[in-house]
Amino acid sequence: MNEAKHRKVLQEHLVHICQKIGGPLWVFQQDNATIHRANVNHTWFQTKGIRVLEWPSYSPDLNPMKNIWASLSKRVFPKENVITTRKTSRRTF
Repeated sequence: MNEAKHRKVLQEHLVHICQKIGGPLWVFQQDNATIHRANVNHTWFQTKGIRVLEWPSYSPDLNPMKNIWASLSKRVFPKENVITTRKTSRRTF
C-alpha cells in the first residue's frame, strides 16, 4: 500500500466511523510505518481536523498487542510451544 491508497482507505472508512463512535473528541493512533509518516498524510490529517496521537519512533515496547500476545502465550503454554506466527496459532487451536 502506498500513501495515496492509505489516505483513500482513511477517507472512505475511518472518518465517518470514528466521528460516529468517538464523537468530536476522538484521536487517531497509528504506528510509524512509512506510509503513516508521509508528509502528505500528515497534512491530510491536519486539513480534516483529525488529531493524531504522537508516537515515538522505533517504540515496539509501546505496542500493547505485542505484550498481550506474549503474556497470553506464556500462560497458555508455560513450558511448551509459544505462539509466534499465525500458522502456529492455527495449528495449536
